[in-house]
Amino acid sequence: MRHLKITYVCFALSVLCLLLISCKDDEDPYPAGKELVNYEMTLFRVEYGAPKPNPLPKDCIVYSEAPGNNEACDNKFFISFYYEGNLYPIGGLPIPEMRDWTMNKSSVQVLLGGKFYFYEDAGNIPHSRSKKDDYFVSFQVSSIILK
Repeated sequence: MRHLKITYVCFALSVLCLLLISCKDDEDPYPAGKELVNYEMTLFRVEYGAPKPNPLPKDCIVYSEAPGNNEACDNKFFISFYYEGNLYPIGGLPIPEMRDWTMNKSSVQVLLGGKFYFYEDAGNIPHSRSKKDDYFVSFQVSSIILK
């Protein structure tokens, strides 16, 4: 009788494992086509050349601006956009508003809207902070507002 119970439990666990494996989300790893609507993120302002916040959240924007005293770097800004721990190229950010929001703060919360698109220039592949493959996708901002 005891052997029958053990066999039954093993069978039930095997069926449960098979069900869990079959229900696994097989979502495409590339977020191209994915749209973000009022997605809350932290916008960090970092001094040019200074290290990024550590630990860096999986979803954030890191903004820095080159000092204006160097003619070659005058009005140059650098933006890192992280989504789910991966770094993507980003376009459409309103730099003047971002300067105002971060004037006296190192970080602010923003609500972001936009869409991921396949990245057309394969020569500039974004780098991943994780060990996953690099993505050939960029993000185009349609709206960003201070929370």
